Amino acid sequence: MRRPILTGIFLLAMMACRHRPTEQPEPVVPQTYTSFGDSAIAYAHPTAIDLDKDGALDFTVMIPLVMENGRSEMRFVVVPALGNSTLLNGNLPVSYAAGERAPLTDQSPLVWATHQSPVLVAKIHDPATQLAHWEGVWKQQYKRSLAVRIKKNDNIYFGWIRFSYAGGDQEAIILHDAAIATKPGLMPKAL
Repeated sequence: MRRPILTGIFLLAMMACRHRPTEQPEPVVPQTYTSFGDSAIAYAHPTAIDLDKDGALDFTVMIPLVMENGRSEMRFVVVPALGNSTLLNGNLPVSYAAGERAPLTDQSPLVWATHQSPVLVAKIHDPATQLAHWEGVWKQQYKRSLAVRIKKNDNIYFGWIRFSYAGGDQEAIILHDAAIATKPGLMPKAL
């Protein structure tokens, strides 16, 4: 009776001591983080974003009102400063969840666009029906990140700006926070 118990203890001890390969943690990308305190961005109140905190404007979030054939659109757009860009799928912004990484280069259909201002969400009023509705990638999105990149001194820095849709009755988008890598050529995980 003693022998099977001792054998069992010995086997358990041997299994506990066996060598297991150590998993290497994913390297952390050093970054500059900015909190915007969950600020609401509404019509006629553009917000400037300086991601790398160097005093230069990197992106602006604005809400232009576009009128065409009696139809009005309140568009929530991210406007990159000259040389900076956002990641688009066609002409639509790409929404990332926390922990995801965007590609560093164009990977069809994803393109880093420097001369486009992606519309996150738009409120559209149709005069024929007198009804308004919302359209866009950020409709019903909560704390999703937009991949951005900054060109500075011929180097490319990658980062994120995190937004939420405020809801149909608020006519605003929530700006949560942003981060940008402090070393060029590295993409931090989405916030």
